[in-house]
Amino acid sequence: QLKNTIDLLRRGGSAYVLAGRGMGKSVFLQQIEEEMAARYAVRVVRIIAPPLDMTVDNCLKMVAGNLNMKGDYLDLRSLFEAYFDGESAASGAVLLFDEYDQYAHPLEPRGAHPGRAFCQLTCAALEGNFGSHTC
Repeated sequence: QLKNTIDLLRRGGSAYVLAGRGMGKSVFLQQIEEEMAARYAVRVVRIIAPPLDMTVDNCLKMVAGNLNMKGDYLDLRSLFEAYFDGESAASGAVLLFDEYDQYAHPLEPRGAHPGRAFCQLTCAALEGNFGSHTC
């Protein structure tokens, strides 16, 4: 499955890993990160968990920090455009989100879903020249 998932990601696709607790999802993401970083000219960003203070802005800051980018960004598209316009030697980027299900939880019953809004921004950023995707 590792090779198939890496091939899919290299083509601009996306994947979800679904399994129960303790079944190796985090280890699998770590293997993807290590393999892609070692073999391909892509920047792999593995997000271990969503920010404690779940807001769209904090999610963007978390990704920016993992890319060593300073400043505020309105969305992932502007963040990645700034990243690739900079001194990055990477030909692409791969985002790996662990604990992805936590982004879907509302802040309170019938409350706002900032994590879901961030995921929608992620899908919107992938449109156009950022490759194919499935959201």
